[in-house]
Amino acid sequence: MADDSMAPAHPRGEFFSADAIDGSAVRHGDVVVFDPTHFDTGEITVVSRVVVLAGQTLAYKAGDSHVTLDGKALEDPYTDHAVVSGGSDDFEVTVPQGRLVVFPDSRTEPPSQQFEPAEGSDSSHAPGTDLLTAVRFRVVGTESDPTAIMVANKAVTYGSLILIPLSWAMTFASRLVRRRAEAAVVYPWS
Repeated sequence: MADDSMAPAHPRGEFFSADAIDGSAVRHGDVVVFDPTHFDTGEITVVSRVVVLAGQTLAYKAGDSHVTLDGKALEDPYTDHAVVSGGSDDFEVTVPQGRLVVFPDSRTEPPSQQFEPAEGSDSSHAPGTDLLTAVRFRVVGTESDPTAIMVANKAVTYGSLILIPLSWAMTFASRLVRRRAEAAVVYPWS
């Protein structure tokens, strides 16, 4: 991770491995790499956690102690606090089909800011939601020691390179053994 946005579950400096997926395969709690539609990040992809899927409603009323998901308190065990606070502004968003909501684990800004429509934005979709098609990868493993990842990658690469000459040697040896076996056979009619 290049920043602290996914701390404490995934701290800065942690390396991760990911599988290519499309958005239809995501589940609640997945950490995904995606191209955001509601952040002005240019070409940068973002790593966040899937919090809400299509058909679900995320809501908050100013003064409440927590954000709700389909009427129940949104529990978020990945963050450093058990209950998610919404901020100072009310919001309610029902996620349309083909979209999802993601949050970073480290919440420096309240979720209500994510659901404020930007000036001049397209209002055909719920503000603060992302397209399922924007999901590129699901994080499947992490490693805090980059040396371990490098050694594993090198072992696979060099292991493959060793197998090529080994297969050649085995082919040569099997042909030699077969020729010697054929030469040793004495046929009675010869």
